Amino acid sequence: MGVPLHPAPTRVKARSDYVSHSCVGFATARIGGDGGGPGCYRAVPGTYRETITLNDVPHGNYSVEWIEPATGRIVSSRTTDHPGGNFTIETPTYSIDIALRMKSWRS
Repeated sequence: MGVPLHPAPTRVKARSDYVSHSCVGFATARIGGDGGGPGCYRAVPGTYRETITLNDVPHGNYSVEWIEPATGRIVSSRTTDHPGGNFTIETPTYSIDIALRMKSWRS
C-alpha cells in the first residue's frame, strides 16, 4: 500500500533504476514472512492517495491527523465520533510517505 518499495537483494529481479545492491542510504527491512534476510529499499517518489481500513476500532471520539514525517507538519486533521468496528479513512495526497496519528478523546 502507498509508495512502492523496491527490494534490492540480487535474488529479486527489479528495474535497475529502483534497485541498489548496496544498503548505503537505503532503509533495511526483512523480506516477507519466510525469515528472509535483510533487504535494501528505496521509496519511489510519486503522487499517492490511499484508502486505509483499521479493523475493530472501539466506539469513541477520535482526532485524526495526517503528518508529513520529514517535517512533522500536520497536513490535515479532523475529529470524528466512530460507532465502533472497522474505520475507513483516506490519506491526503502525498509524495513519499505520510503518517497517521489517531487519538481518542472525551467530549
